[in-house]
Amino acid sequence: MTRPIHILVYSSPLFPAHWSLCIPHVDDPDIGTRIHVSGDAAPGYETAFERNYNLSTTSR
Repeated sequence: MTRPIHILVYSSPLFPAHWSLCIPHVDDPDIGTRIHVSGDAAPGYETAFERNYNLSTTSR
């Protein structure tokens, strides 16, 4: 079964656009898992998996 994957783009006038991936739950498209990577090439990157991320209540 295929499922949609959303690209969330966070725009800022001060920084380049930042983005993460969101995979919604099968039974509730507003809630899902957000995959987010932050960091820099020099110190390294960190990957975070935020489960039960609610797209309808985010302020970004």
